[in-house]
Amino acid sequence: MIKTLFTRARASRGMAMLTVLAMLVVMLMLVGALLSGMSEELRGVGHTSFDNRALYVADSGIQDLTEHIEEAAKGGYLPAYNPPAHMLPAESDGSQAYYQAKIVDTKVVNGRRYYLIDSVGHAPQGGQRHIMAELEQKAFNQYDYLGKNNSPGNYFVAGLMSFNGPVYIEGKTDPVNLQWYNGVPPPALFQDDLEVSGNYQWYGPGGVQGVAPTTSAQWNIVDGKGQPGVTFAAADAVPFPPEAQNIQIANQAFKGSTGGTMPAPAGGNGVYMNGGVAAQGSGSVSSGIYVQGNADVSLSASADGKKQTFTFTPDGDPAKTIPQPVSVVVDFALNQTKVTQGTGVGAISTTYSGVPNGAPTGGTGPNGALYVNGDVLSLSGTVSGQYTLAVPDFGNAGTPTRRDVHVTGDIRMRSDPQTCNCSSNDLLGIIGNNIVIQVPPQGAQKIDRTIEAALFAGNKTETTNGEADGTYETQYGSGGGVCGSNVPLQGNLLVYGSTVNNYISPLGCFDPGSGQLVHGFADSYSFDNRFRSMSPPFFPAEYHYAIVAWKDLGIN
Repeated sequence: MIKTLFTRARASRGMAMLTVLAMLVVMLMLVGALLSGMSEELRGVGHTSFDNRALYVADSGIQDLTEHIEEAAKGGYLPAYNPPAHMLPAESDGSQAYYQAKIVDTKVVNGRRYYLIDSVGHAPQGGQRHIMAELEQKAFNQYDYLGKNNSPGNYFVAGLMSFNGPVYIEGKTDPVNLQWYNGVPPPALFQDDLEVSGNYQWYGPGGVQGVAPTTSAQWNIVDGKGQPGVTFAAADAVPFPPEAQNIQIANQAFKGSTGGTMPAPAGGNGVYMNGGVAAQGSGSVSSGIYVQGNADVSLSASADGKKQTFTFTPDGDPAKTIPQPVSVVVDFALNQTKVTQGTGVGAISTTYSGVPNGAPTGGTGPNGALYVNGDVLSLSGTVSGQYTLAVPDFGNAGTPTRRDVHVTGDIRMRSDPQTCNCSSNDLLGIIGNNIVIQVPPQGAQKIDRTIEAALFAGNKTETTNGEADGTYETQYGSGGGVCGSNVPLQGNLLVYGSTVNNYISPLGCFDPGSGQLVHGFADSYSFDNRFRSMSPPFFPAEYHYAIVAWKDLGIN
């Protein structure tokens, strides 16, 4: 009995050993498979790492080429930058990452330059990645309002002023003055993003200095986005463009091409097209319209928008103005332009094929440059088509190369983007040293004024030197002259479009205690949303480019 029990125990122990050995074999097989999978996984991670590094290297090529394009824009020239491979610092094992970036194409669409760029990145230990990107040049008319240097008497006042698009305002010598009051009903002073650069000063209820908004309700009076809508930046975050852009507009107007010097018409004061006297030319339009001498400019469009008429009239000093009135009738339906110089029996006229219009369709090609080499002493009317009216604005203060544009009446688009409920293609840019809004004299009827355009006043020299010049102002000057007792109280002054100027001048004067207007205009600024993607012809552009499209083409 004892023997039998002992034998069964030995047999059971043998079976257990076999089971353990079998399990061990299975475990070894599983561990082997796991180790093999881990090896594959590690190799995959390694390849993914190389691939991602190649992607980052390729994107470095896009960033480098973008910076080079911006540097070229600062110098006023187009880059030719298709460099050899750019090597990055060597790794510890001696391998190196590098990228090859190049410009594939460039073109101008709706007044802005675009670049298509290509970049291939190579990781240090292998792996390539190919990407392409499209860059869009940022234009100054993308701002509802931009001012580089605030005058000491100018305030941005909640309840009297409003801005519904992006705003950049800068205080250099004098701070940006921001005045708010409790309980001001909507709309807020600023309804979109506000960037304040350099010096600024808050003024609270009652005009008390140094009182900043603190509650959400108070911030909502300043900005429709509340406190997150307001940012503060270092001075000169948005530099002005090179002055050469102004001269390029002059050459486009005179002969339809760029140039480094101002045109010198052989015929003296008058109106020119295609490089010659406009009323004596023929053939097809290849330029804009160039006026040598001071002039009044009247704009008129037919009710159906098929005709645009520019009338240039002598004004001021006979030695500095054009000698005779000139009309230029742009006929879109017939695709022709008729020019008439003088009136009555002695008038002469000619007809060109094509139109000097900035629209990308119609005519012999886009242009739309209208340059007056003098002062525009009166400007008003209605616009059909796409144009930029410019006068000289370059050089140092006091030189004869700074001229002004005086706005004496409403300026509207024939297809009015405010009211037409349509896709209006009518655009106007106005460029001058000062853009002067004429206030009616004492005793005249109080007026409202509407300007539908993109305004640009000032040049790079003025912004660099901090001059009190290059401003959007009234005829009472860039200081506190608008607060004089001789300045009558007016109604609302609306710019529907974009306003950019160097020196921020007051266009009206208010009582700081009550916040009520007492002299001049209550100015407001309504952003034309078309300017987020469109620009008037040859309108000043920033140095900066934004990536508007980016595509990963995968492994090269």
